[in-house]
Amino acid sequence: MARANQWHRAQTLLLFVVVLAFAACDRSAPASPVAMRAQYLIDLDSFREPSLPSQTLVHVALLNPTDTVADVAATVYFEEQAPAHFSLRVPAASNQVSSPDGWPIPPNVRWALKVESLTPIVAQATLGWSNVGNDYAPSAHTTSPRGRREAAKSYMAIPQLSRAWRIADGFLIDDPKQIWLRESERVVILNPGNSDAHAVLTLYDVGRREPHPVHIAAQRLKVIDMTSVAGRNRRYGAEVSSDQPIAVQWLREVRWYDSEEMMTFWSLPAVPETADGWR
Repeated sequence: MARANQWHRAQTLLLFVVVLAFAACDRSAPASPVAMRAQYLIDLDSFREPSLPSQTLVHVALLNPTDTVADVAATVYFEEQAPAHFSLRVPAASNQVSSPDGWPIPPNVRWALKVESLTPIVAQATLGWSNVGNDYAPSAHTTSPRGRREAAKSYMAIPQLSRAWRIADGFLIDDPKQIWLRESERVVILNPGNSDAHAVLTLYDVGRREPHPVHIAAQRLKVIDMTSVAGRNRRYGAEVSSDQPIAVQWLREVRWYDSEEMMTFWSLPAVPETADGWR
């Protein structure tokens, strides 16, 4: 009986030692790193020629609702040049609206922006157009016979990349004998990765699919004029599928036939396919 008790005490002591060892291993193991959160604003431009009355104006808003300062790593992507990098800081419990003046962006180009932060933030872009050279004073002057005009579009950042994206309401109008306005569309595709993306832009019409191959170079932005793909005066749906993770956004511009002035315009991210399917 005494020998059995000694054996039981030895087993208990051994188990206690094992538990202590595991606890020590847990304390010495490094904590899992917190992943940077990336967001993408991909419909941006710097078309601001001082000699022209029609101008665009870009604002990027970053909301930091937390009690921690958000240090933001920003990457700018272009159609034909290598990405540029800079940093931003958003104070705790603050909303910060920035103009790209001073950012590493040349004039008269289209560009996309990736913002990354350990602190959860919300990113939104707003683009305004005016025919008064971005002069919003009551005395602002325009040479347009239609008077002073302004239009704007605003959209939230794309929170994740996907290999497939869809839109439902594609519409191209260019028929002055039938309708008094014209509508053009562009698809913007960002490939932020280090490998070229081989994609297919598939148009959906009545009972048929129409595939068009698209190549997006690594770390580049691709802008496609949909009239060159779909033709004029056509409704369509579309899907962009890729062998690399990408971001996709649709742009529509509405104008008069006798002027390049903007009547209105809008922009929205396409619907991504996620691990849970389409949503």
